[in-house]
Amino acid sequence: MRSSLGLFLMGCMMCVVGCGPMGAEFERVPPPLAFAEVRETSRWCSTFDPKWWKAIDDSYTVYDQEVEELILRDWDQFATLATQERMQSKQVDARAARSLLTRMRGVEQKSNGLEIAFINRCRETLPPESKEFLELFSARRRFERAGSTWISPSEALPGPLEILALDGPPINARQLIEAAIGVYSRSAEVLERERRKRFTAYLEFIETNTSAIAVLGEVEAAHGKQSPKAKQHAAIVSGCRDVLQSAHDASDEAVRRALSTEAQGFASFIEDPVRRADFEERILQCFVVEGLSAPASRAQFAVLRAIAERMDVDADRVKRLAEIAAFEATWTADWGSVKAALRDSASVPQGALLARAKQLKDKLDHFAAPSIRSNAPEFDRLMRLVAARVLRAEDAAAQLTGEIALTPKVEVVEDALAQSRDRGMRLFVGWPLHPESTSVIAAALNLDAAQALRVEEIRREEATRLAERTAPVLEKVKDVSRELQNVARDSVDMHVRRVMQQVRAHLLITHALDGEANARFIDRVAEEMHVSTDDARWRVPRLTAALLCEVGAKTAEGEGESLGGVTDAAALDLFSLPRAAGLTAVEEELFNELVLAHALELLDAAHAARERMLMNVSRIFRVLAMGGDVGEYWETFEAGAVATELRFAILSESRRVLGGDAADRIERAFRLLVVPGLECERSMLIDALRECAEDSSTAPELAAVAAVVVIEADARRTRALRDATRWRAHRVLSEPLRSEEAWNALARISPMGALLRQRSIDADERAFAAVARVVNTSAMPDWLREGIESFEARRVRQFFPERREWKIDRSES
Repeated sequence: MRSSLGLFLMGCMMCVVGCGPMGAEFERVPPPLAFAEVRETSRWCSTFDPKWWKAIDDSYTVYDQEVEELILRDWDQFATLATQERMQSKQVDARAARSLLTRMRGVEQKSNGLEIAFINRCRETLPPESKEFLELFSARRRFERAGSTWISPSEALPGPLEILALDGPPINARQLIEAAIGVYSRSAEVLERERRKRFTAYLEFIETNTSAIAVLGEVEAAHGKQSPKAKQHAAIVSGCRDVLQSAHDASDEAVRRALSTEAQGFASFIEDPVRRADFEERILQCFVVEGLSAPASRAQFAVLRAIAERMDVDADRVKRLAEIAAFEATWTADWGSVKAALRDSASVPQGALLARAKQLKDKLDHFAAPSIRSNAPEFDRLMRLVAARVLRAEDAAAQLTGEIALTPKVEVVEDALAQSRDRGMRLFVGWPLHPESTSVIAAALNLDAAQALRVEEIRREEATRLAERTAPVLEKVKDVSRELQNVARDSVDMHVRRVMQQVRAHLLITHALDGEANARFIDRVAEEMHVSTDDARWRVPRLTAALLCEVGAKTAEGEGESLGGVTDAAALDLFSLPRAAGLTAVEEELFNELVLAHALELLDAAHAARERMLMNVSRIFRVLAMGGDVGEYWETFEAGAVATELRFAILSESRRVLGGDAADRIERAFRLLVVPGLECERSMLIDALRECAEDSSTAPELAAVAAVVVIEADARRTRALRDATRWRAHRVLSEPLRSEEAWNALARISPMGALLRQRSIDADERAFAAVARVVNTSAMPDWLREGIESFEARRVRQFFPERREWKIDRSES
């Protein structure tokens, strides 16, 4: 029977954390200004002079430093407080909500002030001709700040230029920009008004809901939870949240109508009939409903079909996919009436709409293989490239299926030991005879396939034997934890100490048995493979096995971080880095020797991490014994700080041992494994500039500029990535941070982490601005000019009407 300790501890934590009603209402302070937003706005202004970039960059440097100071002084503290309030298990009262709102407004006011100061510095140093650019930038930032309640940090509100950018390059027309400034200003006023309404509605909800819950408690105590009167008051409590939801729906609809109306008016300023038609189509997709006519939807169908063909999916399913695609394509003919209604009124009649978006997504998910769905961020990125006609559907399918084939998900073999210890149990108890032990030994001893298969057979035999010996001991660990039920509050600490003493005693016995099993496994393999147990090649397998007996994980996903307090950096297997970095055999041997030289330190650090994890378990037990509902925000203490810093020290020392190039590759492999999603894909323009600097045929002025800006961009980016990696390595989070989307959303949890990552992105953006400033556009090659002037359109938030119906009777075949 599988151990339930891991699930038990996770359940305890959920009791502690709870699920408060804050709902991120007061967390949404707009993230810091990105340099890319400045550069993107400049592309819409025909009067913008690239020579202005020096003054703008200098002003942005001051802004960046001031934002960091604000984050350290106030912003991070507010974000932590907001998270605490959101995770409270007790009911939040009106006073706490108002206090949080006051703090949010304080941080927001200071953040807005820094942006305004940035704009004013630019205004003071730039000539009068910059007025159009600065007015447009100022209006857009006010619009984005006011709309932060409605979007995630990775999205953009559907403003006029955000929508227009989805279908082509910027249009440099003064009349168009003047119209855009007006739209942004008017829309910002609507957003600010509706935002205030949302906050007011939430505060009213807190007051009425708190009173209703108090009355409900009194009624239940007097008449019972199942009494008619109690049910009547329970309905009142439920009605409070319904009122809040209605207020939010009304606010969302007001924003949708206002932005939709402004977009319709802006369309008349677009002179190009093709761009205007595309813009009007995008209005439907942003404010009405998304059908297959949307390029992104067509791209998804095309790529999924190509994937199905590459992966030999059943022919009937491919045919069915084609039928659905054909049906969805015909639906665009029914948009005529919707378009007419959109032109004739400020909002589309509700009865003329259909919730196609969710249905479409469900169909796509049905046809996407599980391995592709698990690679969602990469899938979404490629979809955008296909939709923009930058990448063919067939090439996207090849990249997806190729990546899936090259990096398969590691399947943990369910041997007897894995069945007796679940993931949570292995984390705290240890994971001897790890399934990857076979491949580690096979690589160390250079075994062939038949020999590796025999090693795996031995490992399974030993795992079964160890499971039988340790199962009774681990069962006692579960038994003692039950002693915390029904404990008097005044004796909680005593009971928790006694339980932890027993847990530690049982774990000590298990640890000894695990060590014996690892040693016996190596002895048996050594005997059958005719390799002396004193052979130096055993050092890597032995150290790997010993570390896994202390902290039973190679990554800290799930309970490892949220419960144990161990981040990926503290648990990472350093011996996995050379191959991930593509080092030569000689370089790999040198790096492994470096790691082995720190073997005792690594073991001590792992042991310290396990002790700190058990301290976290003790704290969970204490809260559980107190009733599990103490209204406290749960913060897991970092357990692997020493192990993390030791790994950073080894990486730093590898520069002396391996040299700069190999050490850089090791560092990047470490970063990709420890902080996935941190590194955004760099623009191909950086590589082109690098080649340009090294090409003898390049004009001397351009080659010199390219060399300098690439060196500066690389240095800035590397510094920012190192800072962000170290920050993440020591930051224990309750939610995983393993994708670009998760990093984008980080601004509301930790503004510092978001700022550090944004610096790595801005490094290239500032380099492109520097090139534009120094090199005359007319002297640039076409590829460079096009790259400098281009930018990636942001994902735009869609506002769909609340009630969606479709009165045309159609059936799918």
